[in-house]
Amino acid sequence: MDTRFTDFFTKAIEQFSRDTPAHAVAFARSAIANGKDNWQKPAPPIADARGVRIPTASGAIGARLYTPLGAGVAPGTGLIFFHGGGFIVGDVASYDSACRRLAALSRLRVLSVDYRLAPEHPFPAAHEDAEQVLKWAVRNANDIGMDANRLAVGGRFRRRYPGRLADPFCPPGRHNP
Repeated sequence: MDTRFTDFFTKAIEQFSRDTPAHAVAFARSAIANGKDNWQKPAPPIADARGVRIPTASGAIGARLYTPLGAGVAPGTGLIFFHGGGFIVGDVASYDSACRRLAALSRLRVLSVDYRLAPEHPFPAAHEDAEQVLKWAVRNANDIGMDANRLAVGGRFRRRYPGRLADPFCPPGRHNP
């Protein structure tokens, strides 16, 4: 990882942690968790949604695997989904309806990941989680009904973060930012 990138985000998170009271973070997380039913659209039916525990060096990470009705025979193309929230708020539950819709409409299996959040887990914790999840997904693709050679990375981020996250895993010429 580029040290300029690491230094910039480390300083930004340190300043955020210093300048943002813990009750503001707790309030934002609570508002999203309690308000999600008001802004999420109803999702079409899917075949299955189940919890998955992904072992990492820092402990198990929770995830949810969505299998659409029209997924076809496994293994197939899959999407590894990282929720939005500025690395501070959001979780798998707050993006449940969106991931169900995405799976149903795309007919792809979707693995939605619950990475560690700042400020409790400062940068680069979320990035490390994402990297370990991607490596795990490649090694365990058959177990989750995905083809390791046909995995996509996406999510709800600003500034193309999922694309940048996938760079180390993509052969030259195969990455579309």
